Amino acid sequence: MIEKLKSTVSARLKGRHLQLRLVALVAAIVIASTALLEATTHTINIFDGNKTYTIRSRTNNVAAVMDDVALKSQKYQILTAKTNNNNLTNVEISYTFPVYITQGEKTITVDFCCGTVKDALIAAGFNPDKHDFVEPAIDTEINKSTYIDYTNIDYITTTK
Repeated sequence: MIEKLKSTVSARLKGRHLQLRLVALVAAIVIASTALLEATTHTINIFDGNKTYTIRSRTNNVAAVMDDVALKSQKYQILTAKTNNNNLTNVEISYTFPVYITQGEKTITVDFCCGTVKDALIAAGFNPDKHDFVEPAIDTEINKSTYIDYTNIDYITTTK
């Protein structure tokens, strides 16, 4: 009888020991996969001047992540993007607005976010100089949709 009791107790202890090993193994797997997931998750903070959007992603490709973010507008310009060693990227954006540039009979539209009339002309592919006629003035700051009249004046010097 004592032998039978020893045998039964021994079998139960071995079963519980095996259960504890399995529980420990599952816990180790969960901890390892959580650590791996945390190490491969990137945080991207997007600041638009008013609000900060925080996105967690498996990639640190800012352009790919920003395509999926519901921003106030999908027309924006990235001003800065800085990544540190802790899988954190800080991005500053500015929303763009249309700037209409008229030269002669032709009007072109440029999406612009910030700067002066000169900056908008350069963004549109023009090369303004001091002889050109520009309205509003070339050093005027633009912060909303604007109409610019541009006349390129080339001085020609001749000798007799």
